[in-house]
Amino acid sequence: MMDDNSYWVNQKTNCFKQQRFLVNRVRYCNSLDEEEKRELKLFSNQRKRENLGRGNVRPFPVTMTGAICEQCGGQINGGDIAVFASRAGHGVCWHPPCFICSVCNELLVDLIYFYQDGKIYCGRHHAECLKPRCAACDEIIFADECTEAEGRHWHMKHFCCFECETVLGGQRYIMKEGRPYCCNCFESLYAEYCDTCAQHIGLQ
Repeated sequence: MMDDNSYWVNQKTNCFKQQRFLVNRVRYCNSLDEEEKRELKLFSNQRKRENLGRGNVRPFPVTMTGAICEQCGGQINGGDIAVFASRAGHGVCWHPPCFICSVCNELLVDLIYFYQDGKIYCGRHHAECLKPRCAACDEIIFADECTEAEGRHWHMKHFCCFECETVLGGQRYIMKEGRPYCCNCFESLYAEYCDTCAQHIGLQ
């Protein structure tokens, strides 16, 4: 069985790595208007300029007394293999298995990270630090306006009734199990019925 040191010094491409790379990529909306495309370009350039980095794997200098892993708080001694991230500052390092996204706790594929406010992230979750993600299409929202409900965000055109797909912006709606419904669909699907007259009990 390969130990941590040989795994990180001699990384090899495998199926798992390729899958994680695809999952960690930021998924941008496929139907952007011109203003959103400009916003996307600015967003991407800003992240590359200010946040993107790649970890550097090397032995911790034997001439130094050691360091504390940023993730687990464990000791890293001189000669131990460690991962350094230049954006985190000089001497800041991690045990190789601890170099993970601060949100999903997945290993950072090919040691590519995004650094923000003292934490490291995969591409997907770093994007969510800066922009909301649509609960319907799972893509980053670049439009100036979006709908916010129940602590989540939607593209304006994606905030629709889960049943009939009527756009609900500015309309009354009911949330059930995290899904929005127009009043008519909610009544037809979930309304209770009166034991006396057998008619459904309308929404108040």
